[in-house]
Amino acid sequence: MLVITCPHCQAAVMLQADGVCPACGRAVVLQQAQPFVLESGESWPQDGSSPDETPPAPLDPYGRPMAWEESPQVAVVRFRQRLFAITPHTLVTPAIVAVNAVIFALMTLDSGALFSPGAETLVKWGANFGPLTLDGQWWRLLTCTFVHIGLIHIGLNMWVLWDVGQLIERLTGNAGFLLLYVLSGLFGSLASVYWNPNVLSAGASGAVFGAFGGLLGFVLIRGDSIPKSILGRLRTSGTSFLFYNLIFGLAIPGIDMAAHVGGFVAGFGCGLVLSQPLDRVTLVTRTWRNAVMVALGTALLAAALSVAPAAPVDLHSRAVRFSAVEKQALDTYNDAVRRYQNGKLSEDEFARTIETQILPPWRAAREEFDQIDVQRVAAGSRDSLDKLRQYLVLREQAWEALAAGLEENDSRRLEEAKEKNEAADQLGREVGAGD
Repeated sequence: MLVITCPHCQAAVMLQADGVCPACGRAVVLQQAQPFVLESGESWPQDGSSPDETPPAPLDPYGRPMAWEESPQVAVVRFRQRLFAITPHTLVTPAIVAVNAVIFALMTLDSGALFSPGAETLVKWGANFGPLTLDGQWWRLLTCTFVHIGLIHIGLNMWVLWDVGQLIERLTGNAGFLLLYVLSGLFGSLASVYWNPNVLSAGASGAVFGAFGGLLGFVLIRGDSIPKSILGRLRTSGTSFLFYNLIFGLAIPGIDMAAHVGGFVAGFGCGLVLSQPLDRVTLVTRTWRNAVMVALGTALLAAALSVAPAAPVDLHSRAVRFSAVEKQALDTYNDAVRRYQNGKLSEDEFARTIETQILPPWRAAREEFDQIDVQRVAAGSRDSLDKLRQYLVLREQAWEALAAGLEENDSRRLEEAKEKNEAADQLGREVGAGD
C-alpha cells in the first residue's frame, strides 16, 4: 500500500480503508497527499530498521516517530484529548475550593471580620500555632490549610489553585492530586511550625505551592508527554509564580516562607512519584503509584514528628490568664484599704484578708511563672518574663510585709511594705501589669 505524508498532521501513514489518517483521524483526499519518499531512494528493510542501519526513531507518547513532528495545533488537541481520556472529571480541585469557601464563610459569620480576623478566631478555627500544635494538637497541621486570614488571602490562594490545580489533577488523577495536595499542606505546616514555632500561621499557600512543585516534578520526568507549546507556557508561568512569591516573601514581613518552601518540596517529590507516560496511564499504574506515595509520605511524616521540638511556652496566653488573677487581687486589696481607712476593717481583719484572699491565688500564679523553662520562651520575650517574675515577687513580698506589720504593729515592716509596693508599681508599668 502507498505510504503518504498526511497534509493535516504531517505524519507518514498508510490511509485506512475509509480514507482516514490513522494518526490524526482526519479524512484525506488522496490526490492532495504527497507520497512519503526516503531521501536515499532506498526501501525500508523488512526488519523495520532504517536503510543506513541506524536504530528506529524514538516514539512519542502516541506511538509515532518523534522525527515526524506533528503540528503544534494537533499536538495540543491530542494532548487535551489524552488528558480528558485518563481523567474525565476534575473533582478534587472544585471540592477543595468549595470547602475553603464554606469554612471562610462560617468563620466570618462567627467573628464578623471579613478582612482581618483576630488571633483568637484563627486559633479557634484550627490555625497552626507552635505552643498548641507541638503540644499534641497535631490536627492543626491539616486544619490550618483550610483557614484564611481575610478575604484577599483566600481569594488569591483559591484563584491560583483553580488555575493550576485542574491541570495537575488531570495529569496525576483525582486520588493522586488529593494525596499530593494533603501531603504538601502537611509538610508545609510542619516546616512553618518548626521554623517559626511562636508565629500563628494559616492558609492553603503551602499546599498551593505543592501543586506547582508537583507540576515541576511531573514535567521534569515526563516533559516529553506535554506538547512543547504548552510546556513552554507552563515553565514561564511556574517560574514567574515562584519568582514573584520569592521576592514578595522576602520583602514583605509576615509571609510564611517556610510553609511555601516546605509545601513546594513535598509537592515536587509527589510529582516525581506520580509521573508516568500519558499513553501508559491505567487505573492499576495510578493505584500503585498512589500507594507508594502514601507509604513514603507516612514514613516521612512519622520521621519528622519524631524529631519535633518541644512546644514553646505561650507567654501571651499565660499573661492573659494572670491578668484576671491580678485584677481580682488588686480589687480585693484596694477595697480592703478603703474599708480599713474608713474604720470598717480592723488591723487584724485587714491582715487576714491579705493572707486568705489575696496571697494564695497570687502565690499560685507566681509559682506557675517560676516553673516556665526559659529555653522554651521566644528569645524576644525572655526579658519580659524576667521582669514579670520580679514584679510577682515584689508584690507578694509587699503584701506579706504589710500583713506582718499589721498583726505585729511593726512600723519597720509597714515601711518595707510601702517601699516594695512602690517598686512593684514601677516594674508593673514596664511589663503592663499593676493597672
